[in-house]
Amino acid sequence: MNWINKILGLKTNKKCAIHSVSGSLSIEQLEKADMWNCLHKNHVNKLYHLAENSLPPTLNEDKNNPSLWKAGHWKWYLDNYR
Repeated sequence: MNWINKILGLKTNKKCAIHSVSGSLSIEQLEKADMWNCLHKNHVNKLYHLAENSLPPTLNEDKNNPSLWKAGHWKWYLDNYR
């Protein structure tokens, strides 16, 4: 997602350790989720704490667009990837 970093003027060389879990997302999908999480941290944290269940996004439009994720999706993502 270097193009997003360029648009936002971000310079980062940090990479998070990514491991495979059930219901895995592709590296590109994880990068999109990372960026959305970074830009909307307070909102994501509120959703995380409201989530009763943890579940991976299953629909392609959800996997490719973290702005559509429900609380359970963020809980699954943060518990398994961060």
